[in-house]
Amino acid sequence: MKRYIRSYNLDDIPEENKHGDCFVSALHNQVNHLREGYILVHGIVTGQGVIEGIQYCHAWCEKGDMVYDLTLPSKYQKMPKIQYYAIGNIEITKRYKPEQTYHMIEKYGTYGPWDKVFEGYP
Repeated sequence: MKRYIRSYNLDDIPEENKHGDCFVSALHNQVNHLREGYILVHGIVTGQGVIEGIQYCHAWCEKGDMVYDLTLPSKYQKMPKIQYYAIGNIEITKRYKPEQTYHMIEKYGTYGPWDKVFEGYP
């Protein structure tokens, strides 16, 4: 049975699982593939392994039925969307086309997340 934890003590999370660069990485990936039509995605992922059951904000890119997540080991950076969503138990997402991404960066001055649905998640 999976457990979902929206708030928790950050001290319980191993140091190597903190301070990720997914929002920067995903945005740069979208910019580097503008002509290919990558969509930037922010979503809530449920952790596995040492962070099992912890829900957190994450970012990746999509094109068609494929996901591109450069924060994963190289052999897993490209995978079918259906598989990626199942592994991460992903249900909440917000998608941004390049022009929307630029607007959000100007509006918020950050790499993300930008939508209120992500408030309260690390």
